[in-house]
Amino acid sequence: MVQARSVAADLFGPENPDVADWSDGNPVDHVSRQPNLSVLLIHGMADRTVPIQFTQSFATALADGGHQVDTVYPDTADHHTVYTADIAAPLIIDWLSR
Repeated sequence: MVQARSVAADLFGPENPDVADWSDGNPVDHVSRQPNLSVLLIHGMADRTVPIQFTQSFATALADGGHQVDTVYPDTADHHTVYTADIAAPLIIDWLSR
């Protein structure tokens, strides 16, 4: 959340500008919870909204927290198409089938 301050400020509200108060909503602060939970992260290579480094850093933090992490980077997906059924569904099905 701290890396995306402008988005986080919209989520937490202008009356709550202290980034220290954002911990509950920051997934990176909770990576050590339920380390037995496997995680699939999908980030579109054509995403111009969220830098790919956010996903890579989150994957590293999850792995450091004990999670089995798989990342997939579809070439043609952008920020808005990455979660559509056409792109995400086959990737999720493949991941769940392992």
